[in-house]
Amino acid sequence: MTKTQLDALVVGAGFGGIYLLRSFLKLGLKCRAVDKYTDLGGTWHANRYPGVMSDSYSYMYRFTEDKEDFLSAPWSKNYLTRDEIVSYLNQVVDKNSIREHMQFSTEVLSAVWDEVAKRWIVTCSTGDVFIVKYLATSLGLFGKNKLPDIPGLTAGNFKGRVMHSADWDRNVDLDGKRVGIIGSGSTGIQLTVACASKVRELHCFIRNPQYTVPAGIREITAAERRKINDSYDDIRRQTYESKTASGFAEPTRTAMSVSAEEREQIFEDLWRFGGGFRFLWGGFSDIGIEPNSNGEACKFIRKKIQQIVRDPVKAKSLLPREPYARRPPCDDGYYECFNRDNVNIVDIHAAPITQLEETGIRTADGKLHELDILVLATGFEAIDGPYKAIQNGIKGRGGKQLTEHWAKGAAAYMGIFVSGFPNLFIINGPHVPVANVPTAIEVQANFLMDLLRDNMAKGNSDTIEVTPETEAKWIELNNDLGANMITHKVSSWTTGGIEPTGKAPHNQFFLPGIKGYVALSKEVKASGYSGFSFV
Repeated sequence: MTKTQLDALVVGAGFGGIYLLRSFLKLGLKCRAVDKYTDLGGTWHANRYPGVMSDSYSYMYRFTEDKEDFLSAPWSKNYLTRDEIVSYLNQVVDKNSIREHMQFSTEVLSAVWDEVAKRWIVTCSTGDVFIVKYLATSLGLFGKNKLPDIPGLTAGNFKGRVMHSADWDRNVDLDGKRVGIIGSGSTGIQLTVACASKVRELHCFIRNPQYTVPAGIREITAAERRKINDSYDDIRRQTYESKTASGFAEPTRTAMSVSAEEREQIFEDLWRFGGGFRFLWGGFSDIGIEPNSNGEACKFIRKKIQQIVRDPVKAKSLLPREPYARRPPCDDGYYECFNRDNVNIVDIHAAPITQLEETGIRTADGKLHELDILVLATGFEAIDGPYKAIQNGIKGRGGKQLTEHWAKGAAAYMGIFVSGFPNLFIINGPHVPVANVPTAIEVQANFLMDLLRDNMAKGNSDTIEVTPETEAKWIELNNDLGANMITHKVSSWTTGGIEPTGKAPHNQFFLPGIKGYVALSKEVKASGYSGFSFV
């Protein structure tokens, strides 16, 4: 057992962990980052399935503060592939000379607050024990795989290959195989497009078909790149003045404020340009709020599905039955895939899966769907799942488990602080701004560093903790902000209500986004950090 004293320990080495590590070191703190994976990247290290890529624009899916990097970073298309993202993160780490402070293949098994020493005692799978003043976690939103409850799955009934999308084996050969994909969210959509032309048969097991729009993937011309580079200062300013930091203007017009003809044309222009976030947020201001406006978007996409998919039976199985209220996927020819003879839909809403058998999946209509490979694109226990996965948990004052504190739903003041857990800082977890992830991480971490810097200047208190009263008001505020959102009309990971958790829906994101978070950060700092206890 090796004991190491540090000022700060960062858990996670994706976007959030890297930004935190760099920020702590800039403050002059002795810091290390640990990660359970064999290398950096976090979510992007784990997810390496065919077709995986970002759905935020290439020039936005990065940290904005480094102008030199922005101007010189290589990217050829308007979206980044997984490998390009990992390459970018390696570039950030090497440019800032922080790799020596990173430790991989190191999983946190427990973190316990020592009330006497005012330190966190963090025990890891390697035998390392870190004794730290500050514990900062950035475990990502998707750190724990969610497996479907299918009889025969855990028993190993199926004699073919089974993989969760986040555990993809790049050595697997899909050519000529009969492949099944369970799940029709962003991952299932990307996998379908990537696999359709390679496999002998593709069976898509779909229970809740999603609304997806074209991504509009294309090469960036030299002239476009010059224009983007020349606009760096404006882009950075607009990023912090926007809600979602997605790289497009956010309109104030509502869908029902224009004529039916104009509304149709705006939807058509959005469809042709591409992008899920742009379609949801870039045409009208109220698609996620106003039922009639949302219904118009639903009607438009449903019509597109029926126009594209030639087989009416397949088209019917692809028509969503709910509002347009989940995280908005985008694709590179998803609906067109179902015009291929080798791509089939298994409607498991009409005929649910009954069990996994030796040669395939049996559904309630008695059919056996024979497979060689089964891919589980069934998502994650999002947001609080990675914290549940810590073997012995995170224990704060009085030995209380963080997951117990979150029994009614994960929450963190400013998306960072939890009452009863002094000096614990969470980045890109519950109540992170609903926005482009790297930008959300920046504004959270920058607020945290300002707080620490101010605290150090005023005497460097042993503990920093949000008060229970402030936390309660924060939770109430966020639930009030989400009460009228159409996201609460569906069972989704974004509200914590997805099956099979059984949790009541609650708002897990800070809906005012980047602009609202920056404004609130200034208010909290101007108040002298009221709502916090410094001891």
